[in-house]
Amino acid sequence: MQQYFIKFGNQTRPASEYQNRIFDEIENGTKSIIINACAGSAKTTTIVNACDLIDSDKKVAFIAFNRDIVKEIDNKIKRSNVVVTTYHSLGYKILLENDFIVNLDENKYIVYANNFVKDNSKFFNLLKKKNERSAYLRNVHNLVNYSRYYLKYGKREVREISEQFGLELLGDEVEMALDVLAWGKNESSTLDYMDLIWFPNIHNLSTIKYQFDWIFIDEAQDTSIAQQKLIEKCFRKNTRFVAVGDDSQQINVWCGASKNAIMELEQLRDTVTLDLPISYRCPKKVVELAKAYSKNIIAADGAIDGEIRNSVDVNSPNGSDLVLCRMTAPLIELHIKYHSNNKRSVIRGMEDFKSKYLEMLTDFHDDTLIDKSFLTSNGLMPCLYKKLFVEIDKIKEMYSVDDEDAISHASIITMYDHICGIQALSAGVSTVGALVRKINEVFSDLGDGDNGDYISLMTVHKSKGLEADNVYILCPSLLPSPLAKTKDEIVAERNLCYVAYTRAKKTLNFMEESRFASLDGKRFKPEHIIADIKKKRGEIMVGIPVVKNKKTPKKRLELLNIPDNSATSNVANKKRATTKAGMKFRNFLE
Repeated sequence: MQQYFIKFGNQTRPASEYQNRIFDEIENGTKSIIINACAGSAKTTTIVNACDLIDSDKKVAFIAFNRDIVKEIDNKIKRSNVVVTTYHSLGYKILLENDFIVNLDENKYIVYANNFVKDNSKFFNLLKKKNERSAYLRNVHNLVNYSRYYLKYGKREVREISEQFGLELLGDEVEMALDVLAWGKNESSTLDYMDLIWFPNIHNLSTIKYQFDWIFIDEAQDTSIAQQKLIEKCFRKNTRFVAVGDDSQQINVWCGASKNAIMELEQLRDTVTLDLPISYRCPKKVVELAKAYSKNIIAADGAIDGEIRNSVDVNSPNGSDLVLCRMTAPLIELHIKYHSNNKRSVIRGMEDFKSKYLEMLTDFHDDTLIDKSFLTSNGLMPCLYKKLFVEIDKIKEMYSVDDEDAISHASIITMYDHICGIQALSAGVSTVGALVRKINEVFSDLGDGDNGDYISLMTVHKSKGLEADNVYILCPSLLPSPLAKTKDEIVAERNLCYVAYTRAKKTLNFMEESRFASLDGKRFKPEHIIADIKKKRGEIMVGIPVVKNKKTPKKRLELLNIPDNSATSNVANKKRATTKAGMKFRNFLE
């Protein structure tokens, strides 16, 4: 086997024995290749160099998971025969090839499903409580999405999906979701993002213009069934693919990734599996720790020893350091603490949580008191906890379980985390209106090019693909989550540990928890959550308070970025939403 060389930037070095095997298989083999790439294995550099070995008359596609990776790869591959794209962009181009006029509306299924359910579900119309009706609609929306991810359309299959993702069905959500899917399949005047991948599959569209001799697949472990089938549609008779991934870094099953993604890709073609186990990122001590979660990782020759530090003070991080946590509320508490101490920090990648927090406040007027001491029945915090109590009671009744089991349910823990986040954000403000403004301020992110001297705070899920010299784990007792019970949940938590620890290039630091009660992960352990919720239930009046039947001020709706649903503004709002979605979509494809 010849010795290959790796180019990176203006430097050239001999390829490792593992990279050599990959390059030799590409040049001299006949099979498709599955690459098990550990964290920090220089997989991008390896793939870019692999592309250079392919003849220029071969048509090559590189499918990346997001636009940031597309930009990175585009800047490194300067070959006219290579197309770098995301799954959504590829699906979009296939739709255009088949004469579809693509008008993007992110709310396509949400709006239709809400109206369809209200008109056709007898069960839904029997639900009197607002939170039950919201839960029912949320189930329908989730089933519509998961069915498209998995390409499953039978009642039994969709019901199995609901069980897999722990959806608590209240009635006929499966039937409603299937009816919405049938409508969505034939409604092509507007599409949402998932339709860009689903439509080429469900309509079996021609892909003649977008068939390739070689296809490189990044983050293979996180592909959905629909994405895999989209890739397969781009095969020619003798197409070979290179799928790069790591089962130990699969953390996106909850949002559609198939838990057997790499195994399923192996079935698409005759494949050979090769390893990239050398981590050029992580120091030796971090690699030794990571081996407890994945055997496919070894330290590079010449790697520094690095350091693993325990009981590190929460004030230790400085500019450009990375702080990770399993839950969101402690990150918010830490950000506020840093702000009060004039330490520069920013919460990154948490736009979804910002939207969730704002959504939780939509039923309250600007002058509603926060009331963290539970002195009134209509304050924000008493109302939020009363909603939590209702959800707990619903789970107790649905599953015939006691308080402890109901409170330990994943949906309750998530809701509790969100309420704790709201409570942390309410420090220093007394009304909901002031809280909304503070949320928008706290979650304002830096521009892509402004990486200034800021400490980056984020959840472990959001840290995938990132690295930093110094990584800090906030509330280390939450990794792995003590709430994980099923085999799949335990595997997912081990993967999160692996991802979190392998972000470190020099030091991995586990932060002290006992010094600050608000930053102690123990309060998110089952026994502490159970005790806290029981205590609050004893302090707060039982039952959801009556909210004044008064329309939320239009100014407030605009601040929350929520459309006014009054009859007089429906047309204008639809036009605004479509325009906004179109702008997002154009940016998404660039």
